[in-house]
Order: sequence, then C-alpha cells, then structure tokens
Amino acid sequence: MNILREIKQIKTQSGGWYNKNFHAWFHPFFGAAYGASTVAIRRLPVYSNWGTWLVNSNNYDWFWSKKALHDIGEWLINNNRKNLNHFDLLLKQWEKDWLVFQKYRKWFEANDIKKLSNNELADKYQKLFDSYVWVNSLPYLADGFLAAGESDVVTKKLTAALGSKLSPRKLMEVVQILTTPVYDSFVNQSHKSLLKIALLISNKPTLKKTLVKRGVKQISKLLSEYRVIKNEIDSFENNYHWIHNNYYNVQRLGVDYVLGEIRHMLVRKENIKAALKKENNVQKANKLMKVKLIKEYGLTKELVNLIRLSEKVTRWQDDRKAVVYQINPIMFRVFREVGGRFSLPWQKVAMGTDKEIVALLKTGKYPKEEWKKRRHRATVIHTKKGYKILTGKKAELLMIKDLSMKLDDRKLLKGIIACPGIAKGVVRITNNTKSIKLIKKGEVLVANNTTPDYVPAMKKAAAVVTEQGGITGHASIVSRELNIPCIVGVEGITKVLKNGQKVEVNAIRGIINIL
Repeated sequence: MNILREIKQIKTQSGGWYNKNFHAWFHPFFGAAYGASTVAIRRLPVYSNWGTWLVNSNNYDWFWSKKALHDIGEWLINNNRKNLNHFDLLLKQWEKDWLVFQKYRKWFEANDIKKLSNNELADKYQKLFDSYVWVNSLPYLADGFLAAGESDVVTKKLTAALGSKLSPRKLMEVVQILTTPVYDSFVNQSHKSLLKIALLISNKPTLKKTLVKRGVKQISKLLSEYRVIKNEIDSFENNYHWIHNNYYNVQRLGVDYVLGEIRHMLVRKENIKAALKKENNVQKANKLMKVKLIKEYGLTKELVNLIRLSEKVTRWQDDRKAVVYQINPIMFRVFREVGGRFSLPWQKVAMGTDKEIVALLKTGKYPKEEWKKRRHRATVIHTKKGYKILTGKKAELLMIKDLSMKLDDRKLLKGIIACPGIAKGVVRITNNTKSIKLIKKGEVLVANNTTPDYVPAMKKAAAVVTEQGGITGHASIVSRELNIPCIVGVEGITKVLKNGQKVEVNAIRGIINIL
C-alpha cells in the first residue's frame, strides 16, 4: 500500500466525511473496523474505498466517506426496486456467517481458556476473530441505508411524497410512525425479560417485601426456594449478560443487576403487569398503525417496499450491534489471560492486532514500542488491499482537522427531528464511559451517537441531541420510547457546544438554540 498516495486521496475526496466517536481499546475497535472496511470492500460491489480511524488515548474517531454511504443506500434501494428478494439473499448469506461466529463464541463461553496451551489458545482465538470480522462485514450496508450522517433516505422519500398533503407537525408524526421498527431489539427483549421476572416476584408477597425493604443481598439468599424465578434470572443472564458492553468496558449482568432493576420498579410502584402487556403488544400495534397510514395516504408500491426494506435493514443493524457486544467480554478475557501468561498488563495486550496477539502466544514476542505508541496516538487506514497502522510522527500525516467540517460560532444548529417536543437544560457532552455516568436529571445529553449503554443516562435527560444517526437509529428509537425531545444528525454539535452551556432543544422545528 502506497500510504502517502492513499492519504492524499483521502484528504482530497469530495463529499465530506461521516464521523463517529467511541471510547475504546485498540484491539476491539480494530476487529470491528477491519470487518466493516477491508473485508466488506472485498465482499461487496459497492463500498467506501477507505475505512479510516484516528486514535488519541482511548478516544477513537471513525471516518467514512459520505459519498460512499450515499452510494450504498442507493445501491440497496435500486436493487430492491428490481428484485424484492435481493436483500433477503444478502441476509441469508449473513446468517451463515452468524452461525459460524456463534459456534466459536459459544465455545469460548462454555470452556475455561486457562486449560489451553499457548498454541491452542492462539488457534482458537484466531478462528473466533476471523469469524467475527466476517460476520461484521456485510451488515455495515445498513449504515449506508439508514443514515449517511446528515439524513435518512426513507424519511427523505416519505417527506417528498407526503409533504404537500400534510402540515409540518402532522408530516413529522406520520413519518415517525412509518419508520418505527416492527421487531424487538435486543434491548427491548431484555427489558421484557426483566418485566416478566418482576411480575413473578411481585406475585410473591414475601419475596417482594424482602426485596423492597431489605435489598438485593437479602433476597438472593431466598431464590433457591423459588425455582421458576431462579430459572428466569439464569435465562436472562445467559441471553443478555452482554448488553451493556462496549469497546472500552465490559461487565457481565447477572442476578444482582436483575434484582436491582426490579427493586427500582417496585420502589417506584410501577404497574408491571400493564407495562409488560404494552411491551408485548407494541410491535403488533406498530404494524397495524403502518397499514392504516399506508392505506389512508395511498402510498405507492415503491414506497411500501421501501418501508419494508427499512424494517429489515434496521433489524440487521441491531443484530450486527449484538455481535459486537457479544464478543467484547471474550476479547477482554483473552487480554487478561495472555497478559497473565507473559506478565503484561492486560491494557498492553489490548493494543495488539489479532496477528500480533497470536504471535505473542506462539513465540513470546510482540512489538513493544509500537504498542506503547498506539496507546497515545495512531492513524489506521483500511483499503481493499489491507490496512496500515501509523504511529508517532507518521500518525500526524492524517489528522482530525483534515477530515472534519469547518466549525463556526453558530447560535443555531439544525438536525432531524426524531421525537417531538421542547426542552431546556444544561449541556452534558458524553463521549466516553465515564461521562455517560455523570449526566444529571434534567440535563441535555449531547453525543456523537448513542448505544445501549447510554440508556440509563437517556432516562435522566431532558432531551437528547446527536451528531449522527437517522430517524431509525438507536437515539431516535429510544427517545421515542422514553418520550423525550430528540434531534439527530446535527453535524459538529459535540464540538460547537460546551459542558455547562444552557440550550433549548426545539424538536418541533429541529433546531438547538444556545441561550
């Protein structure tokens, strides 16, 4: 790879860049990026020429060509117009990849890696990693379809078709319903599982009283007497222990988490039975509402097919995210195990590529200085031919300023309305695991994008504003579920706003005013 030529082309490509920011360690992010770029480019006829990400300590900025994302969206739409089975064929191909990945993931879940020799662990981990980058490649088509950084292709076409028939407020309401998912995300599935357990506990007066009055530790001792409830809690842990993981931090959700969440429900005196009934019926209700609106406004067959395609793609994107959260705890286990065998801090092992970690296990050697440099600054460029990691002075050949939009002191910022409403509050910019936990009730959560680990913070927020995402993205869906004002796709918002500023989020007009 001629890296100077690639950097020059990256700097001069037209259309701008789509930027996502993550709190991460090198290895977990490298795996996701390698699958989403080099592997995806090799497998698909339409894709970005580059996948580029910049490392500054544990802050990772991912850049993707907006033009390429737009082309991906158009490619999916055009192929769907010609052949309604086109996307289903892609999905079937991916399902095969998913089965291979789950095979290796479940092996690591079920086995003690401490019993493996260095060579055995190296070979097993390489197979898991290879299956991960493969299963993580095709679903990134969803990002091109659902959000190219500025707008949502489905929203655009629905707005164009209905804009002359409806008032702005009614149009927003109709478009939101037509773009609402009709399936349970893994976050919704896990919440329904919690509600089911909560209902079982609320029907046992002794158990309920103990949990509310004496807390989680005391009720844990009683669970052996309630086999059905214990089995449901075990099922939750087996199926959803990974949902709060990310590229930087992992935690295994178990009995204490389940009982803690249920205790909050009981203390707040929530109507658990009604909440579970609503959750069980919400997708059916969404489908019926869509059918009604499609008939009422006489949407064309092409638009209906586009809506159905968006439903499938949204689910695919959710499944892809689940894969990322599922592998992260295994990766961190491997870091700690390898670190222990070679007297290295696990954080140092987390700075390696798959090949470097495998080589360490097989030869005892690793690029010590290179890993040290990566911890502070690195630039990684993926192409069809492979990837190049630049550190030290070479990493400065491509900087964030070379890819970011030019920001000004605008007092008015505009984006896509994801959930209507108006709210005022103090800005809380969240760009890492620590800052997510700092948000206070009534603050305005401002982020590059949100993921499932943001949900507890979103529940406290007066409003949510993100740089990325469309109306079918995570921030949009969760904000609608929580019924809090939300605007997405506000480019540069995390750099224009500052913590402590007071703003008005007007999610009726789609603007954010600095007060």
